[in-house]
Amino acid sequence: MIKNQTFFFFSSHGTQQRNGLSGSSSLKLPKLTADRSRAALERRFAGVRGTRGGPAILADGSNIKPVALALLNYKLGNGEYVIPMPQCDGAGVNYTVSTPARCKKNQYISNAEHQVSSLNRLSFKSTISAQPAFQPLPAAALTGFGITQDFKSRILSLKDTHVFTPQLVNEARMGFTRLVGVV
Repeated sequence: MIKNQTFFFFSSHGTQQRNGLSGSSSLKLPKLTADRSRAALERRFAGVRGTRGGPAILADGSNIKPVALALLNYKLGNGEYVIPMPQCDGAGVNYTVSTPARCKKNQYISNAEHQVSSLNRLSFKSTISAQPAFQPLPAAALTGFGITQDFKSRILSLKDTHVFTPQLVNEARMGFTRLVGVV
């Protein structure tokens, strides 16, 4: 640092947040059990129509699609089914979940100025930030289908101020901005 000619400043700020409210959902699920084999589904749902007017399941289960059966039996990394079992019996809503959303923000700000001469001053400023966030239930109503959003920004500026005469001053500026959002 050159005394009385150079100034610099740096700051860093970070925030971490977990919030269960943004990822809550209430559903009406079919009365599934841990036995999700074709035979078990035949016994339990034969003749039952879909809630949105789909065809009734045949007594022999022949119209249960292999993809649907695979999805019913698919488990998340923690061992839970992607399509969970109801939490209670009865009509109406039988499953409620609140999965925490996570957000982590880091921001770095710097500022440096240098008096090159009594007639020339150079300054540089930057702001760099990253905000990755996990939304557990953005569009789907079931856990396991969340998305991670990764937003980053870079803002840089350089300024050169030169005094030619008391009546003539030139200020040249150059800047760079980059905002990236990945979902």
